Amino acid sequence: MIQHDAPFSLTQIVWLRLEAPALGSLRNLCIDFFHAVDRLIHTDYVKRYATKTTVEQMVAYMAHVANLHALGVLVIDEIQHLRGAKVGAEALMKFLVRLVNTIGVPVIPIGTLSALPILQGSFSQARRNTGLGSMLWDRMDPGATWNSFLEQLWEYQWTNPRTKLTDELKAAIYDESQGVTDLAVKLVMLAQMRLIGISEMRKGQSEQITTELIRIVAKEELAMVAPMITALRENDTVKAAKFDDLRSLNGHVGLVLSRAIGGGGAQDNVEAPPPAATAAAPASASMEVVLLTSLTGMGVADDVAKALVAEAVASNPSGDPLTLMQTITATLKASPPVVKPPKPKKVPVDELPDDDLRRIVANGKQAGAAAYDALLAAGVVRPPMLDFAA
Repeated sequence: MIQHDAPFSLTQIVWLRLEAPALGSLRNLCIDFFHAVDRLIHTDYVKRYATKTTVEQMVAYMAHVANLHALGVLVIDEIQHLRGAKVGAEALMKFLVRLVNTIGVPVIPIGTLSALPILQGSFSQARRNTGLGSMLWDRMDPGATWNSFLEQLWEYQWTNPRTKLTDELKAAIYDESQGVTDLAVKLVMLAQMRLIGISEMRKGQSEQITTELIRIVAKEELAMVAPMITALRENDTVKAAKFDDLRSLNGHVGLVLSRAIGGGGAQDNVEAPPPAATAAAPASASMEVVLLTSLTGMGVADDVAKALVAEAVASNPSGDPLTLMQTITATLKASPPVVKPPKPKKVPVDELPDDDLRRIVANGKQAGAAAYDALLAAGVVRPPMLDFAA
């Protein structure tokens, strides 16, 4: 976003990213567009243009907003989400062609390799996608490019003392991520979180990143994408295409991050198994369930956790768990969470001392006596004094 001062007085949106709706809903895509603009420049286009309007009307309004803010490029990400919506996928791709003609800005669809059949579904769409050249962004090969990427990533190191990036570490990280940028970043981040957690439990413990640590963290924390890594390691593209969606991994990393924020359950050593909270969370669990589980595990009341998650998802419908957790964390810092008080343990009456008031009243009630009479008979209370002089 660029704010141009007088004489233009223009708030320019350089680029905007949306996610393809899972069911191919054109209306949802239009609403997401207005939501994204509202979040970025604090407008109310959803209220003005996304209520009681048809898709055709919203497309015209999208063109108006795009021109009003000199939108440079519109990115439609995660096109592979349309694989399960055969009718919706075709309709959405035709809609994108019409969108390019209407709003007059480049619309770039992005997806994994499994999105190629969708992008090549019609000749006109395939032609537009290759009009200025198409790009297949494959994983990195070991070599100069990979080394340069790791050296820049290694600057984001928060352990103490800092670990020198060796050829052995480069090889280990590549072997466990197979050159996939997202996996490499998450692996380095999770390894550092593991070391910092151990250091908090054991003061003076070294925070050196080792190849052994990389292997252990990859085995425990990246287990859900292990089949994909194996397929890439064997160069089996057919098998790798089945594991192109890393959303479950994003949810898992979000859960690990929430545990770190909540200060719970750091492992004592690198050989320790993953915490029960991670094992209990299925890979297919929805983003909302993962976030709710994280918040309630931090002691946030159920109703407050649901409200926080609903607010975060509403403000960022296309956000990944890490982004949503950051939003929720900022809200929690602004206003402390409501912590559920522990429920008092109920002790059976028979286990209470004989002079316990609860046992005296319960025994009296069982004998048909009122609470006052039971307490009076036990000598706990005195009978009222009668004033005969009156």
